[in-house]
Amino acid sequence: SMMSMKGVQYQAHITPLSDEHEEQARSFYYERYPISRVMAFKIWRLQLREVKLTQRRMGVKRCLHWVCTQKLEVLSQ
Repeated sequence: SMMSMKGVQYQAHITPLSDEHEEQARSFYYERYPISRVMAFKIWRLQLREVKLTQRRMGVKRCLHWVCTQKLEVLSQ
């Protein structure tokens, strides 16, 4: 319903992780979600540039908007 909705939009810079960083991330992820060990998937790094939360409750619209002001860190691969 248009009277009650919620959503998040984001813009990000995405890069694949190096082998070493991917191994660390995968280990952390498997610890949190052990069932995921049976799936093969690639892990990516997201550097958020902009995030917008929109929430409408009982006809009142609320928006939160965040924009990153720092330069992106570029991974050398």
